[in-house]
This record gives sequence, C-alpha cells and structure tokens, in this order.
Amino acid sequence: MALRTRAILAAALSTLAVGTVAYGAVATMQPAAADAVDAAVTYTPGVVWTGEPGIVETVQQIMDRDAKAPVWSGFIPVDVEDRPIREGKRNLRDLLRQRPMNPNVLPDPDWLLLGGHRSGRPDKPVVGNVWNMMPVAPQGLSSSFVGITLGESGAVPPDAHGGVSPTQVCIIANGRIKFRNKTSLSTDIFNVSTDSFFNSVRNASGTSDPRVRYDRLSGRWFIIIINVSSPNRVLIAVSNSSTVTATSSFTFYQFTQDAVGTPGGDAGGLFDYPSLGVDNNALYIGGNMFVGGFVGPTVFVVRKSTLLTGTLNVTAFRNLDGAGGDGPLAPQGVDNDDASATEGYFIGSSLTTLGRLVMRRITTPGGTPAISSNISITTVASGNPINPAVLGSNNPLSAIDNRLFSAMIRRDRISNTRYLWTAHNFQVTNTGAAGGGGRNGSRWYRISNFTGTPTASQAGTLFDSAATNPRSYWFPAVAMSGQGHMAISTTFGGAADRAGHAVAGRLRTDGAGVTQAPALAYTSTTNYNAQATDPQRWGDYGVIAVDPADDQTMWAFNTVCNASNSWGVHVQKLLAPPPVTPTTSTPSSVAAGFTGNVVISGTSVAGSEFYDTEAGMNRLTFSFSSDVTVNSVTWNSPTQATLNITVSGGAAAGNRTINVTNPDGQIATASTIFSITGGACVPPAVTGNPTGTTVCEGTSISLTSSFSGNPGPSLQWRKNGVNIPGAGAPTYSIPSPVASDTGSYDCVATNSCGTITSSAAAVVVNAPPSITTQPSGGTACQGQPFSFTVVASGASGYQWRKGVINIGGATGPTYSISSLTTANAGSYNCVITGPCGSVTSNSATLTVDPLPSITTQPTSLTRCEGTAASFSVAATGATGFQWRKDTVNIGGATSASYSIPSPVASDAGAYDCVVSNSCGGVTSSAATLTMETIPAITQQPVGSAPCPGSPLSLTVAATGGSLNFQWRKNTINIGGATAPTYSVPSMSAGDVGSYDCVITNTCGTRTSNSANVTLSSGPSITTQPSNAIACVGSSASFTVAATGSSLTYQWRKGGNPISGATADTLTINPVGAGDADSYDCVVSTQNCGSTTSAAATLTISDDVVITTQPADASACSGGSVSFTVAATGATPLAYQWRFNSANIADGGSYSGTDTATLTVSPVNSGVVGSYDCIITNICNTVTTSAANLTSCPADFNCDGGVDFFDYLDFVAAFSSNDPTADFNGDGGIDFFDYLDFVAAFSTPC
Repeated sequence: MALRTRAILAAALSTLAVGTVAYGAVATMQPAAADAVDAAVTYTPGVVWTGEPGIVETVQQIMDRDAKAPVWSGFIPVDVEDRPIREGKRNLRDLLRQRPMNPNVLPDPDWLLLGGHRSGRPDKPVVGNVWNMMPVAPQGLSSSFVGITLGESGAVPPDAHGGVSPTQVCIIANGRIKFRNKTSLSTDIFNVSTDSFFNSVRNASGTSDPRVRYDRLSGRWFIIIINVSSPNRVLIAVSNSSTVTATSSFTFYQFTQDAVGTPGGDAGGLFDYPSLGVDNNALYIGGNMFVGGFVGPTVFVVRKSTLLTGTLNVTAFRNLDGAGGDGPLAPQGVDNDDASATEGYFIGSSLTTLGRLVMRRITTPGGTPAISSNISITTVASGNPINPAVLGSNNPLSAIDNRLFSAMIRRDRISNTRYLWTAHNFQVTNTGAAGGGGRNGSRWYRISNFTGTPTASQAGTLFDSAATNPRSYWFPAVAMSGQGHMAISTTFGGAADRAGHAVAGRLRTDGAGVTQAPALAYTSTTNYNAQATDPQRWGDYGVIAVDPADDQTMWAFNTVCNASNSWGVHVQKLLAPPPVTPTTSTPSSVAAGFTGNVVISGTSVAGSEFYDTEAGMNRLTFSFSSDVTVNSVTWNSPTQATLNITVSGGAAAGNRTINVTNPDGQIATASTIFSITGGACVPPAVTGNPTGTTVCEGTSISLTSSFSGNPGPSLQWRKNGVNIPGAGAPTYSIPSPVASDTGSYDCVATNSCGTITSSAAAVVVNAPPSITTQPSGGTACQGQPFSFTVVASGASGYQWRKGVINIGGATGPTYSISSLTTANAGSYNCVITGPCGSVTSNSATLTVDPLPSITTQPTSLTRCEGTAASFSVAATGATGFQWRKDTVNIGGATSASYSIPSPVASDAGAYDCVVSNSCGGVTSSAATLTMETIPAITQQPVGSAPCPGSPLSLTVAATGGSLNFQWRKNTINIGGATAPTYSVPSMSAGDVGSYDCVITNTCGTRTSNSANVTLSSGPSITTQPSNAIACVGSSASFTVAATGSSLTYQWRKGGNPISGATADTLTINPVGAGDADSYDCVVSTQNCGSTTSAAATLTISDDVVITTQPADASACSGGSVSFTVAATGATPLAYQWRFNSANIADGGSYSGTDTATLTVSPVNSGVVGSYDCIITNICNTVTTSAANLTSCPADFNCDGGVDFFDYLDFVAAFSSNDPTADFNGDGGIDFFDYLDFVAAFSTPC
C-alpha cells in the first residue's frame, strides 16, 4: 500500500528520514495437516449485499477536474503491514517466517520428471545440468516505453499494473492512471491522478493498490483501488466501451469493507493488497485484512451482470484462514476469459505451510455465491524471499514475501485445454532449489484440473545459477497465450545489476517445466535511493496481459529504476513466434480459371506456427501475389491450412508468392511452391455413376464410373470414404468377394481445375449362415423359466424344433419357456436360414425336475395349557420340512411332524409346514391351535356405600373361553347369582357385607377380589362460612366444611345458585360494588339428601376520595398558618402530612401532622416550602396536591413591608432570646439566626 502527501519533495530523496517500525507480539500458528488428508470439499453460501447505485462521469469531466487539482510534489511511503501491531494481534511477516515445509512436498528429482525444470542465466550456465536454458526466446521483444514515473505519481511503492484492449494500453500505479493508443505508444490520451479518477467515491481519502483488467467478454475496462481510511473502501470503475476517449464514461462504485455482510473480526479493519480477477460472471477481489494486526484473508465477489447496468451486488467471505488456521495468503482473484465458465476461483500461497498453494472455489458467482473450503495443492519446496541488494542502492529493495502476484486461466487453443497460471518469488540456491542461496528466483505454476482435483502439472523457476554476486528475479507475473506459449515478467537486480525488467518464457512444445533464457527488457543505468528505510519499498506486483485482438501478443508491466532515485513502470510488448514458412502446396500448380482447395504446409522452426483465433478477433489470413482470390481459410494444425481459392481465367503461367499473416500481423512468405499453368482448364464432371449390388460370397462384382474434364482427371476409388490402393481405373472389380467387402463405394476424379466425387454405390456381400454359438441344454426345476439361444452370422430366419417337430412361433435366435412342466423335457435344435442357404444347430437336451406334492394336511387342535399338542404332514418328492407359526419359521421344526409337549397361551396360532426339495417348496394348509386357559379376571367388582333404599350393582369381567359365574356374600354362595353382574334393588342394613365372584371353565377356577358394601348417611355441616369485608378490585372468599359421603357443593348469592361455584370454597376476584350480598352453600350427597349452610354477608368498602385539596398559604415570620384536607371513604382514615415530600411529625412548628388539619406555628424560614398529605384506608392510599407555604421572612413585624423597624424588632427579640428570633428554625437562637435575618433583610420580598 502507498499513500501520497503534499509535503515538498526533499532536495535529495536519498536522505528522506523514515521512523523505525516497531513489530508487535506474534501469534504462533500450527502447521497445516498433510494435503493428502484434506477434508472433503464443502461449500458455504454467502449473502448478497446491494450497495449504492453507480456514479457516471465522462472522461472529459475527470480530466477537467484533474487539471484544477494541485500537483503532487512529494510522497510518504506507508505500508499497513509495517504499522505497529496491537498486543495480541498477529504480525503477518513474522507469522510467514515461521511456516514449516509441507511434509508432502514433491522432492526435486520427482518434480523434474513431472515438469519442474528450472532455468538460470545464459552468461553463467550450470555445466552439465539439465536445468540449462533453451537457446530460443518464446516471446520476442518489440516496442516498449516507461509509462508512469515517481515524479508523476508521488507514491512509494509504485504498485505497477496495466492492461490491454484491442485498441489501447492502460498503465496504472499508485497515484496515476494513463491510457495510450497501441498505434501511438508515446502519447497519453488520458492522464490523471488516481485520486482525481476515483474522486466521486473515495470519500476524501487517499487511494492505493490499483489493479486493472480489460474484459474481452464484455468489452469493458474494470479498475479497482482502495482508499486508506479505516475501515476502508474498495473502489471500482467500469468503462462504457473498450476504447477510452474524451466522450467515453466510467461508472464508479464503492463499498466499505465491513458494511458488506457480517464483518465479525473485520469490523473497523483495513482491507489491503487487493487483487482482481474478472470472468463472465463476476469480479473476484481478494486481499489481507488488518485490524491492529493481521486478521486473515478476506475476499469479495461482485456480480458482473448488474455492475454493467448500474447496480452493485457484493458478497463477502471473511477469515478464510478460520481465525488462525490455513488459508490463501493475499488471495488472488483469478482472471478467466471462458464465456462458459460457471465458477470462479481465488488462489494463494498457504498461510501455514511452505510448498503448498491453497485454492478456494466460488459456485454460482453470478447469483448467490458460495465458497468452498480450502483446496490444497502440493508443489515443489518453496520458501521466503530475501530483500535483494542491487547495484547503486544503499539499502535492499523489498520483495515482500512469497505470496502469489497474479493468477489467470487461459485456453491453449491448440490442445483445447484450459490451465490456471500463477507465480511468486522466494530465496533459492544456485541450482534453483528453495534454500539459502542469497538470491531470489521466480517460480511459475501451471495448475491443471482446477474444476476437479487440481494439481500443479508443471512448474519452473527463473533464477541465476552464478556462484557469486548472483542476480535476483522477483515480483513475477505470468501469462499464457492462445497458442499455449507462456511468458514470465519480473524485476531483476543484484550486485552487478541495477533494478531492471526481465522477461522469459516457454513454448507450448518445450519439455515439461522448461523455462527459456531471460531477455533483459530494460537495463537501468541509475541508482535508486528514494528511501532511507531498510528495505526500500519496491514494485509490490506487476502483470502480463494477453492482447485480446490476437490472443498472441503479450504486454508486460513491471517496475524499473528509470532515473536517479526514481521508479518507472516499464511496459514491454512481447511478440509470439512468427508464422510457419510454407514449404509445400497440394496441388503445387493449377490451371487458369481453377476454383477449389489448396493445402499449404510448413515445418515449425523455433516455435513458428500457423495460428487462428475466433470471430471478433484478428484471424489467420493468406494472400497470393497476383491472379488468385482466397475465398476461405481453414486452419488444420499449427503447420497446415486449407485454402479455397479462385484463379482468374486469364492468369499468366508462372509462380505466385504466398503470404501468410498470423493474427498478430507477423508475416511469412513462400515464392516457389505454387504456380499457375496456362490454357483453359475444365474441372471434372461425372458422366456415369456406379450402381450398387447385392451378391453372395464368391460371386464377382464390377463397379464402373465415367468422368469428363480437361486435362483428363485422375481417378481414385474409395470404400467408405477411404482410398482403395491401386484402384485408379474407371472400373473396379472384386473377383471373389467376401462379407467384409460390404460397404459404400465411390470414385473421386481430380485434375488441376478441381475435384468431383461420384455418387456412392452400396455393395452388400452375404455369407451363408454360420453358427458361432450352439444352443446349450440343462437341468431346471418345474415352474422355472428356461431359454435356448443360438448365435449365427448371415441369418435371416430361425425355426426351433423339439426333436424334429417345429415349435409354433419359435422363430427368433432365442426360444424361451416361461414356466417349465415335466412335459417340456426333451431334445431341442434350431434350423437357421439366410439368403445364401441354411444350417441346423446341434441338439440341446432339457431335463425338468418336479416340485414336491402334499398328500396329507395338518389338522386344527384345541388344548388347555400344559396339554401336549402335535401336528403332522405327509408329502411325496420331499427332502425337507419347515414348520411355521403364523408364517414365521420355528427353529428346529424340520421333520414331518411338530409337537408342543406343554403348550401355553402364547402357543395359540396358525401352524403350517413348507415342504421342499431342490426345485423349491410348497406350503401346507394352516392348522389352528386354540388354547384355553384358567379364567383371567379383567375387571374386579368395586365396593360402594349407597344410601338406604338405593339399588346396588356389582360387576366382574373375565376371559377364558366358556365361563361360569357364582356370586358370594361373606364367602357364602348367593342363590341364582350366576351372571357377570349381581344387583340388589333396594339396599337395607342386611345387605351390608363383603361380596366376591367365583369364575370357572374347563381349565380351572378364579375368585375375584372382595368388594365391601356399606350404607351411607346424609351430609352434616361442621364449619359455617364467615362474613367478609372487601374493597372494590380486591378478592373475597367464603368456605364451608361438612361430613358425609360423595359430597357436592353449590354456592348461592341472595338465595340464587352461582354458576360454576361447586367447590367447598367460593372466591370472588375481583370484587365489584354489585357483589355486596348474603352468600350460603347447599351441601349434598349423591342419594342421601342435602343441607344448607348459614348465610355470610359480603360488605364492600369504599376507596379514599379527596373532596377538598389543601390551599396555598402565606404568613409572616413568627406567624401561624393551617392546611386542611377533606376526604371520603371507608373509615378509619389515616393522615400523614409531608413537607417537601418528607414525612413530618408533631413538634417544633408542627401540630396535627396525623389529622385532617396541619398547623404550622411559628412560621420561620425553615418551614417555608411545599406541603401535601397522604390519606390511607383499608382499600387504597391517595396523596393530595401540594400546597405552598410562603413567607417574607424579613417582614419580622408583619406589617406588610420590610423596613428598618423589622430590623429593630428582630434585634430586640434576638437580644431578649425571644423564640421568634429562631429565624432559621433550627431550634436555637444564635448568631446564625442573625446572619440569616440580615441576609434576608438585604434581599426584600
């Protein structure tokens, strides 16, 4: 991050003083688990947040505003990662230094086999090492320029970035943004400060950390930056077109980082080092969050479809390290130009483990996004970078850490495969391995299968192999063109090199992991000492953009020392290898007037290729020096293309030069491989087509075709579109055809004017039927299905037979019997016919085994518990038996009979037997076992106490089959009482006793419980209800107590029943004025009469109501005054007078404090104030309004005025110790009374 200020630039930037940075406490982080045991990937849905509408400004408005802004003339370098860290917070840089190596990291030898080749310096090769460079640079240096400098920007570090559209290049750094046309790279067409550019949304805060992407899919520029307040904003700009002019416009958006979703630990924080990826669904903005220290990685997904129409929809995913675990460091939003992409990506170095990358997937990014859990990718060992010391700089230049610096997904159009590319830097040895080698190398990765289980399928390291004074390569950016060629761009520098710009790369066809030798795009000749800090801030990142016009050219943006103590953004255009030089043309010559196809081929040298793109981009083109029109071009491969051409009828004979132009405008030429012959040329025409035929094998075939044309055409017969060797005559014959000669035959005629093909003749060669698989017999059980199958070639009909008798309807290759009977046993064969004869299959024998048959079924039984029961079954053809109860197998019951020696009630049920043999089983009919048990009583008789003369009924219930009942009284049988119910019509004293019932059946006897029967008496009240007094709104209760059996209650008011009042207590709540009355209760038994209680009276008391309020009063000092209140309500009434809201009691100046009238005498200054009275009775408490007692204390003689006579009278009273001289009312006469009087006298009433 960088900030700018208006402080005057010091005369010598190298002497700029910057304070020492203090680092805080470091939180220890545990190593991540091994990649191989990553948990299954899960997804967490986000919540879409809608921000403010976009603000539209034209480019002219922005330039006008910038022209009026003050010119920046100085800078201050600021980095959030260097700020003091609060106690308990994590310091990011210390945290990263503690990371252990991934235990699963790929060893160097294994990685080399997978594609981990490295490259060093051509001037200092590693002798005999396979890591040496290839001699050819894949992307050639073209035009270049320095786009922005420190003097224009006023910011450190520069944070250089850029992009390219079909017509323009955008260069952006901290403090400055520019656009230049690709046709005039030296002229700025738009040049403003980033603060002016984002002025409408930056909230008056400085801007920092810009990123820009041109999106080919929408044809728009997307630019982001942050402001530097806390919490800070993310600012977004979207162009309205691909070409920026004065009349173009940008739409600006902003969101405060902790306003999106639930900020949690991000609240109030600063979102730093934002990345930007764009695809057809969304913008992917990732970065680090700081709140007094490092909090963790946070990412934002911005919906692209609504952003293009003026609406901001953002989804935040925070704390991707799980508050201290693993996650992507400074997550890079991945750029992707795939129009069919359905998910997005973030990727970064592991926060906890070296040798590992961590990816996060975003699903439904254009709707409601969801984020995956960590997806770990194991790499070769990596490490942390050093801050390189470079020539001419007093202090090293910063390399930050080993975070990734950019990421993009691109399609290799040749193999039609997409890869994710990214890069970072760290310290390496002179062999390029991670370690303490005193230099930084730049590592690139090619990630495959990023939509599934991603792997680092290739990687390479750009490094210096020198043993001493090595060069460092850092702040890398990597990209791949549509041809599959890769380029990497870095800052370079070392003991012998000032800070410059290097580019390297690889061809698609290079060996796995190869990185070719670097080219030095910018070599600095000046020293950089813009800061006195150690290290000096530098770069922060760079970028490579693939040109959307041709998908070949690349534009590299990186930081260089462009002048003394100044940085500059160096922009380097990189060209792809040129087109293949054509070496052959087929045909090599054609006649004047020819229209047709010509195939142009070449041999690739140093990566040269034919290359084509797609609609909307520059395309592969061919042209001829004269007389030839190219109608269309079809790209076949990197070394071959088919041209459809027309040659003019009057073209002169001779060679024609062929020019091939790749989409990037590079040209290759061939002058001797194609010529035009003189004379009229007539293309071939069909005069006779071949005729199809159908024959049996061995019968000869002849096909004939005829053609016209000048020159006479050559002929080529084809079968199924494939040339037949040697078949170049008008007639093609097959003397003895076989079945494999069946096919479609045509003839192609070709001369120098063109080609024509006859119609196709269908030839069918039938072979006699031949059996390839004979039918098979077998043994099967009765009732099962069975099939015979024969397989034959050359067959058109089938007839199955049993013995020699045809089976009706059995005319297919398979004959099936759905359910066998014993009659189906026998010998079967099949007669197969075809157009060329017939054949009979071998015979197949079928044997049918029968099912068992039951001859005697089991019979049903009835038994008492303990009496043995036995079932049996008889069957023929049986080899097994299984008895079942209620269709459930009985363990061990596997013989023809089943016995239960001593059955119990639970043995009752349905019994059957499954009789079986090898072919299956049949089930007998079911026999029922009925169990009779000793009677079981299910309902006992219940005793009671009826009233004399009332009926009595006793009932018993039991189970156990056919039952007999006998009721008894006091154990003596009651004659005729032999039913389940015994009744007495009218109870008397002689019927009192103990009753039971004896129940019998064939299996035994049961006797019920005894039921005691007594006689009840009538009710008798033992406690009468009492009178009650209650206030309105309170509650009142009456209670009655009585003896007797089965009592019921009914309360009455004034002799009338009260609905629902049927308990021994009546409660009235709340009491109303209408509830005053007499209350009694009628107490009853069920059959023995009732009695009524004495009446109790409910008296209603009245609330206190004030009828007369106390009135204000005034008195002279020493005088007397009274306050009176009048009130109604239930007596007694209690009174409590208060002075200034505090209770008072009789004594001193007060009397009657607990009565209706309060007297205050004598009046003095101590009793002047507010009086009220609290009145209480049993129902409520009320307080009067306040009455004020006023007095003019200095009018001591009460003559209505304050004059010297009052003073004389007070002095006289004071001198004689008169009680009226107690002026302040404190109970004594002293000098304070005199002072208080004088004070009052000095302030008259």
